[in-house]
Formats: sequence, C-alpha cells, structure tokens
Amino acid sequence: MSSQSGRFRRSILPAVLWSAVLAYSALIIMLSSRPAPERLRVEIPGFDKALHAAAFGVWAALFLGALASSRTRWSYRRLAVWTLAAAALFGASDEIHQAFVPGRSADVLDWAADVAGAAALLLGLAALCWRRMSRESAE
Repeated sequence: MSSQSGRFRRSILPAVLWSAVLAYSALIIMLSSRPAPERLRVEIPGFDKALHAAAFGVWAALFLGALASSRTRWSYRRLAVWTLAAAALFGASDEIHQAFVPGRSADVLDWAADVAGAAALLLGLAALCWRRMSRESAE
C-alpha cells in the first residue's frame, strides 16, 4: 500500500464513513418523526417488519464499515458485537422516540426486526468471509 492510500485510509475514510452513518441515522429519525402516510401503508403481512430489517441492515453495514475503519486491529467478532449492540440501542431509541410522535407507536416487534436486520447482515458477511477463507486455504 502506498503512503498516500495509507494516509487516506487512516484519516479521511473514517470521517467519510462516520458521516454516512450520521446522515443515514438522521434520515431514519426524520422518517420516524412523522406519521406514516396512508398511501404508503401496505397491507402485506410483515411488510413493515421487512422494511425495518432492511433499513437496519443498511445501517449496520454503514456502522460496521465506519467502526472497522477506525478500529483496524479489532477482530470481526468484536466489530460485529459492537455493531449489533449499537443497532439494538439505536433501534430501541427510535422506537421510544416514536411513542411520542402522533400517529406512530413504539412496537417491540419493530425493534426486534431492526435487530434481526442488523444480525442478518453481520451473519451474512461472516459467512462470506468464512467461505472466502475456506477457498483460499484450499488453493
């Protein structure tokens, strides 16, 4: 790795990634600060839980990338545990926040979907890494 790219990775990249985490977190908070419009309510069972899981899967990916760029010596397991804990806390705070928004309510199942989405992303990445390492060791 050249010194230029190493310097970028150590200084600018973490700032960019943490900015993405903050921006996406702000988007989640903004969207949960207003009542869901009637025209966006879909009558497919579990659809809202799938949206929660997808949103927090993306959030976990951003958070994991930012944390990994800042803590380069941490193992994937440690990064994943911190990411999952942060997703659980952020999801809980979002649900508590929604309890005070007219037309919204706090729902423990929404929080569970948030955590499940983050966990699914982390487990999927772990499986991809394990598969890649298995292939490399077989060669």
